[in-house]
Formats: sequence, structure tokens, C-alpha cells
Amino acid sequence: MEEPEQAPLVFYIDLAEGQAASLESVARLSLAWSELVIELCAIIDPSSEVEIIVVDVVDGCLKIRTIVKAIGRVANQRPILAACIGGILSTFFHKPVDDLSGLFWPMVYEAMGLTHVSHTDENTGIDRAVVEKATIVAQKTNVASAQKQRLYAQAEADSSVIGVGATTSFTERPPVFVPRSEFARRAGIVKVEIETTRVRTITRRENVILLTPQLRAKKLVWKFADADGNLFSAKMADLNFINALQAGSTGTDLRIGIVMDVDIEMKQEMFDGVWLTQSFEVVRVRSPAAPIPAPDDRNLLFYEPRKPND
Repeated sequence: MEEPEQAPLVFYIDLAEGQAASLESVARLSLAWSELVIELCAIIDPSSEVEIIVVDVVDGCLKIRTIVKAIGRVANQRPILAACIGGILSTFFHKPVDDLSGLFWPMVYEAMGLTHVSHTDENTGIDRAVVEKATIVAQKTNVASAQKQRLYAQAEADSSVIGVGATTSFTERPPVFVPRSEFARRAGIVKVEIETTRVRTITRRENVILLTPQLRAKKLVWKFADADGNLFSAKMADLNFINALQAGSTGTDLRIGIVMDVDIEMKQEMFDGVWLTQSFEVVRVRSPAAPIPAPDDRNLLFYEPRKPND
């Protein structure tokens, strides 16, 4: 049986000074990290079957040290492990790899056991063009989007986590971190409003599949499926879209199966330490886009009355 290729890969979680992440948080982040690695490797090299082995978890800075193994499922087809490692690393960069090549390529070569090899050495067995292509693919927002969002959503949920990054070194910090200020955006969360200690509102931008449209100009409940196929109902509360619906100017024919880019507001309440969603509202439809009506053209029946103090 063909021996698998393997390379070290570390998910690095930066913690606020004097704080520690909970065991539950570490477990959730570890699972999200594993899902991201497996998904990206499958996209970059479909011939590979990836196994992730946890070496250890180091406290304090919280390094989840892993070994990524890959073996070709197709006879005589070698997994492109360097490209997989490069793609995973690139998802934590803020700039194109070309701008950070002085940081990026040493990590890729180190992962493959070629720490001191010249980047132009033709005997490395690494096809730089293939690795570069993989990094471009991996950085696209629609590639492994669910896995990326899940990882950053878990990081956002733990206030002790102030940054995350990836590296191939078991001893050195990653040269580039994604700061906490980026978590919500990368998780698809537009904003989080804490109303009380037990109630909060989260607004998340998502691509959803329309299952049951309500083709009347009222705030009615529509049915959708999210990216994972989970079904949910949400009240259509985008008044501009409701007005456009009545005017027949939503930009497309609304039908079952159409993908919509929307902002969803979720009202959540805490029960036994767990946030449970009580209701969904679509507060903005980004696509299909409806034209913004002029004030005089609005059907005022579908707009909330202004309060005396507004």
C-alpha cells in the first residue's frame, strides 16, 4: 500500500492576557478546524483521502498541533499535499499570497521537510504554479464557505479568543493573524446586539434557497433552506423589497429553488447556558435586488408609522 504524504499544520488561537478558553470552546474550534482542512484538501486535490491526527494542544497560547496525512485514492495519482497546505494557510491571510510571499513560501517548504531548499530549486518536487493556483481557489469566499464561517463563528463566541492563525511550525507563532475584529465579518455575522444578559439579536448575512415565497405585499412568513440544507421560516421584513414585490420590480421571477442573498435577524434567548433562536426575520434582501423607491412612490400601507419623537 502506498505510504501517505504527511505534513505538520498548527491552528494557533491567540488568547487575551490572563484568560483561558473553555474546554467546550477548544473542542468546537478543533472540530471546525478539522472540517475546514478536510474540505479544502478535498477541493484542491479530489484524489486525496485526508486524515488529521492531533499531536497535542498547548495551553496558554492554545496551539492545536496536528499532522495532516494524505493518500491518493486513485492509483498512481499523488496527492498534492503542498498545495493543500498552501491553500489552508492562505485562508488566514489578509492580502494576496504574492504580497506575503516572503512569509508564505518558507512555511510551505518547511511543511514538506524542505526548510533550507531554495524556492527556485527544481528538485523539490513542489510545483509552485499548482500551489499558487490552490491558494487563489482557497481564498475565494464561496469555497468551503460553511466551514470557514463555522470556524470564525466559534471563535467569535468565545470572548477570550482575540486572534487565530495557521502555521507549519510547532514552535513559532504564525506570521499573520486574523484579529477578533474580523471574526464576525468572516463568520457572515453582520452585527450582534446584546439587549439583556438573556436576550440578544444577531444579524447574519447568508445565501438561502427560497422554498415558499409569499407573493403579497405584506410582512408574511417565507420558508427557506440554508447552505447546509436546514429548513427555517422567516418573516419578510424588508419593506423596500415588499414594495418592489407589489410593483413587480424585484429584478427576477421569484420561484422555488432560487438563491437569495439576505440579511437575517435572529432573536435569541438563553436557556440553561445555551442561546436558542426564537424567531427569524429577513431584514434586507441584497439579491435579487429591488430598486429603492422614491418617497412619493412608496405604498405607505406597508411602512411602519413614524413615532412622534422620530
